[in-house]
Amino acid sequence: MPSTCNADRVRGKKVHAGPITATEKKAKSREYTTVYQTQEIDVSPFVAPSTAKARNKIWGEWLQHCEDASTESVSAWTMFLRNSQSSEGQAPFRAFLRTYVESSVKKTLVLGPEEFVYVRTVDMAFTVQEVWRRLVAAAENHVMSALRQQYPSEASTWRLRWMSKEEGKKEGPAFRIVQWIFQELAPEIGLCTDPSYRKIEMTSTDVDVILTTLWSESHNIPCDPDTRVDFHAFILFAAIGGFRRGTILKVKYNQFRVAVVRDPEDRSRRKIVVTITIKRNKIKETAKTTRLRNGGYIGFSITLVPYRVFCLASLIITRAIQRNAFEAEFKTIDEIFDQPDLEESDFVPLKWKPDFAPKTAFSISSSTADTLWYLVLLVAGLREAARLYSLRVGAGARMDGVISDALRNYVMSHSTGVFESSYQGHDVRKSLMELAFGTRAGKEELLFERLRDTSLSRDPNAPIRISPEDEQRFESRNDIRQLRSAIATTHDRGEKNKLRASLQSNLTTLRRLRLEEIRAEYFKHVDFMRAKGLSTAMYGLSSRNSGVLKTPIAVMVTSLLKPSANESVADRDLMTRRYMKAVLGFLTDSTTNNEKLLISTVPSPKVIDGKINEKSRCLLCKKTFCDRSALTRHYNGHIALFDQPFPCPECDSYSTTAIDSLGRAEWSNHVERTHGRRNAPNWSQSKNSESFGCLICSSTHTSFTALIGHINRHNGSSQQTWPMSCAECVRMGKPEVKLGSLWSLLEHLQVIHIPSAKFCGLCGHICSTSSGLTRHFTLKHKKDFETPLSCPACNDAGEKPMEIDGFAAWQSHVSCDHSSWNLYSTSPKVVESFEMYKDGSLSTTKSLALC
Repeated sequence: MPSTCNADRVRGKKVHAGPITATEKKAKSREYTTVYQTQEIDVSPFVAPSTAKARNKIWGEWLQHCEDASTESVSAWTMFLRNSQSSEGQAPFRAFLRTYVESSVKKTLVLGPEEFVYVRTVDMAFTVQEVWRRLVAAAENHVMSALRQQYPSEASTWRLRWMSKEEGKKEGPAFRIVQWIFQELAPEIGLCTDPSYRKIEMTSTDVDVILTTLWSESHNIPCDPDTRVDFHAFILFAAIGGFRRGTILKVKYNQFRVAVVRDPEDRSRRKIVVTITIKRNKIKETAKTTRLRNGGYIGFSITLVPYRVFCLASLIITRAIQRNAFEAEFKTIDEIFDQPDLEESDFVPLKWKPDFAPKTAFSISSSTADTLWYLVLLVAGLREAARLYSLRVGAGARMDGVISDALRNYVMSHSTGVFESSYQGHDVRKSLMELAFGTRAGKEELLFERLRDTSLSRDPNAPIRISPEDEQRFESRNDIRQLRSAIATTHDRGEKNKLRASLQSNLTTLRRLRLEEIRAEYFKHVDFMRAKGLSTAMYGLSSRNSGVLKTPIAVMVTSLLKPSANESVADRDLMTRRYMKAVLGFLTDSTTNNEKLLISTVPSPKVIDGKINEKSRCLLCKKTFCDRSALTRHYNGHIALFDQPFPCPECDSYSTTAIDSLGRAEWSNHVERTHGRRNAPNWSQSKNSESFGCLICSSTHTSFTALIGHINRHNGSSQQTWPMSCAECVRMGKPEVKLGSLWSLLEHLQVIHIPSAKFCGLCGHICSTSSGLTRHFTLKHKKDFETPLSCPACNDAGEKPMEIDGFAAWQSHVSCDHSSWNLYSTSPKVVESFEMYKDGSLSTTKSLALC
C-alpha cells in the first residue's frame, strides 16, 4: 500500500520537527507582536489585478487632466464631498469626463478612397458611467483612505457614496454625476443611452449548430486539432453551467474525477462518470473570508450521452488517453471500457498520474476563443455575431424555473437581483398571446420554442470570404503599399516584425469590413427574392470552399456526432466508442489507422449459430435490415428521392469522390460496386426501373437525368424536323399533340410531362435543377449579351424580331412574354454581373461568386 506522507505533509497536514515547548511558544508570541506592531497595514481594497490595472489607468488620466486644468486633485475631491450639489464641486469631474469622451478619437480604416477616418470611440453613456465608477474607486484608494486615517473621528465623512441614507435619498454624491451623464451630457454630445447590442440567449439547438459546424466545416475553420477539441469543450462548459470564461479557459486534470460505476437500472452494465469542479470567480474577497465554506468551487457529475455532440465526458476521457494521464495507463478507448473490474463493488475510481493532476487538460486563450466563436458563427450562416456571453444567458434561461433560485444563483455565481436585471434575453421566451388568452390562442409550443433559436434565421449559403479581386484592391491602397515598402526597406528585425504585424492587422480589418458588406448585401437580396417567391439559386453558386480538403478523420467525427434514429442502447455504446476513437485519431493524427477506423463505423456482421449474419443497411437513412429483400421493400419509401439527381450520402460522408445518382438502377449499381452488394436494393432495370419516354423518338430511359441528356442530344442534331408529334403522349395512349418547334416541345415537356424540368431560353438546353440551369446560362451565354440579340422563341413563332440589349432587358422580356417558362430569378445581382461582363471588368469566377 503506498504511503500517504511525503517530506512536508501527512494526510494533508504540515509536518513539524517536534512538539512546541512553552518557551518556544512564548518567544513566538513576543516575536510576532513586535513584527505586526511595526508593519504598516495595507488598507487598499482586495481587487483583481485586471480591475486594479483599469482603475490605475483612469487615475493616471485624471492626474494628467488636473495638471492640464491647473486643478489640485485632493482639493477637488474634498470640495466635491463638502458640496456635491454645486457647480463648483462637480465642475472638475464634469470637465474630466467630457474631455475623456471628446479625446477618445482613433484612426479607423474604411473601404472608401479616403482609406481611413478619425472616429470618437466612446459613444455610450454606459461607458462614461463605468469610467466614473473606476475613478471613484481609485479616489477611494488614493485620497479618501488617507483622509480617513488622517481624521479618524470624521472617517464617515470621507466616503464617496453612491447612495446616502442620511439624506433620506438614494442618491449619494457619486451618483449625482451619473445623473448628469445621462440627463445632460448624453444629449449634449450625442451619447447613446440604449444598449449597443441585443441581449440574446444561445439555446441548445444553437449550441448543436455551432458544434456541428465546428467539425463539418473544419476546412473553413482552420485551427490545430488540440485547439478544435479545446474549443469544443470550452463551448460545452459554457453551455452546461453558464460558467464565466475566466473559470473555463484553463481546466486542469485535478478538476476531474473519473470513475466506473455500476448502473443501478441494470447491474450487468457499467457507466463511466466524470465529476467536475469549476472554480467560482468574481467573488469579493470579504465574501471569501466570511461566507464561503465550500472553497469557492462548484461540483457536478456527468456521464456519456448518446447525443455525442454534447458529450463532454467523452472529450475529457479521450484527452486523458491522448496524453496518457491515467494512473492505470489506458492506451486505447476500448481499454478504459473493458479493463476495469468492479468485482463485488459498485465504484472504481480511475485516478490520474500524480504529475498530471496539476497539469492543464483543456486550455484556450480568450482571444482564440473569441476568434473561433466569430468564425464558427460566420461559417454557420448566422445573421448576427452574438457574443460568447450569450452562452451564459442561455444557460441561465434553461435553469430558470427548473431548479431553485438558490441553486441557479450558486451555479452561476450571482444573486437573484443580478439575474433578473442582467440575464434576461431581449425577446420574451413564452407566448404572451397564450398566457393572455389560453387555449383560445392556439397551442404553438414547438413554434415558440423554435423562435428562441438564434440559428433559426441562419443561411448556410451566406458568403464567408471575400474575392481575389477584393484582395487585389486592398493591395492598391496607399496604406498597404507604404507598409509593404517599409517592410522591404527595413533591416531591423524588431521593426520589421512590428510593420508586418501592423500590415496583417490592417488586412484583417479590411477583410472583415468587406465581408460584412458582402453578407449584408447577400441577406438583403435573398430575403427580397424569397419574399417575392423567386428562386435564389443564382446566389447559391458562391463558393464556400477554402481550398483545403476535408480530412477523412474530421468527416468521420462529424458523421458520429449524433445518433441515428434507430440506435439501440448497445448500438449507442458502440457508436460512442467509435466517436471517441475518431476524436482520439484526430488528436493523434493516426492516419495509418483511419482506414480501419472508417470501416469500423459500419455495423459489423454478427455471428448467429456459427454463421455470419451480414445485415443490409439503407445508405439513405442508415436503417439496417435482415437481408436484401427487406432492404428492397424498404427502398419503396424512398422512390420519390430518385426524381432528381443527388450525391451519394455515404461517399459524401467519407469525403471520397461523391457521385450524382442517375436513377434507381444506377443507384443500385453504384451501391453494389462501391459499398457492397448486401447494401444495394435488388432493382433490375427490366422489372423495377421507372420508365422515362423521349418526346421525340420512341426510346425509354431509366431516369430523368438520362432522359434529359438524350433530349439534349436530339436538340443539338441538325436532322431534327418540325412539326412533329409527341412520342411520349402517343406511347401513353393520350391524344396526339403536334409540336411545331423546339420551344413548343420544351414548353410541352415542362407543362405536361416533367414540370420540374428547366430549360435555357437561348439554346433550349435542358437541366434538371435551377442551379444547373443557372450554371449553364452563366458559363455558356455570357458573351451573348455583349451585343443586342433577339429572342429565339419569338423568331421561331414568326413574331417581329425585338432587339434585346443586355441581360436586364432579356429578363424583362422573359417575364412579360414567356411567363410560363420556369427559368431563373430576375436577380439584381445577376443583372449586375452580366452588365459588368460587357466592359470586361468581371471574370466567370467572379460572376459565380456574385451570384
